[in-house]
Amino acid sequence: KLVSADLDDNILTMEFDSIISNTKLSKNRFKVKANGKKLKVKSASVEDNDESFVNLVVQTKRKQIIDLQSEVTLSYSDPKGDQSKQVIEDLFGNDLLSVNSFFVDIV
Repeated sequence: KLVSADLDDNILTMEFDSIISNTKLSKNRFKVKANGKKLKVKSASVEDNDESFVNLVVQTKRKQIIDLQSEVTLSYSDPKGDQSKQVIEDLFGNDLLSVNSFFVDIV
């Protein structure tokens, strides 16, 4: 389960309640919005040294400013069925269920 999400500069870090299987993730499964406007997700990866974290590199559009008052949300879409590639799952093969508009802390 997704426990928290923090945005620091262009790195959005998600923390989970269990260890995530270190597999290649599809950046297309994620949607990040700041004040209702989409941010580009450039990459998604499981953190090497602490496997209960996933990092997204996001990019704002021109003139889009994210400050401490911005409202940032994260959505993740898990495809139907049981996949083992390009999805977030724990070491036991349990997929992360889809998450919609999870609030992100700005640090």
